[in-house]
Amino acid sequence: MRPGIADQLDAIGRTLAEIVLPEIAAPYPKEILSGAIAALCALADTLPKLPEFLVWDAEGTGAVLAAALPLLDPGRAGAIRATLAERAPAAADLPGLERRQETLRGLLVTAMPAILAERGPAYRAMVDHMRARAERFPFAISATLPKLK
Repeated sequence: MRPGIADQLDAIGRTLAEIVLPEIAAPYPKEILSGAIAALCALADTLPKLPEFLVWDAEGTGAVLAAALPLLDPGRAGAIRATLAERAPAAADLPGLERRQETLRGLLVTAMPAILAERGPAYRAMVDHMRARAERFPFAISATLPKLK
């Protein structure tokens, strides 16, 4: 389908940069709009890569959670097992992928005290995943963000 979402984001960014931005004289609003334009452009570039990243991140977070199961109380472990057993959304279901990632990351937050206390295999898996995640995270804004007043 053309134009796609990334095409539309790109067009909005270009319109703002080429038509609206030159008409703004005040420095602070100009700086804010420049940051918004940079974010739109970064989002347009990132959008095609996002589903693959979300699938990868959910799988990696799931592996950390699976390694943490022996450390957790039965209720928490059961909730994690149930979530891990759920069928993962299709790669084309971006909202579903985002919901799954949010759920898994929320479960990871609840498991972190036990993971940190144990400092064993689950801890090493978590550190490895977080390092890899930081390297693979697809969304980056290269422009300087505006300073808050």
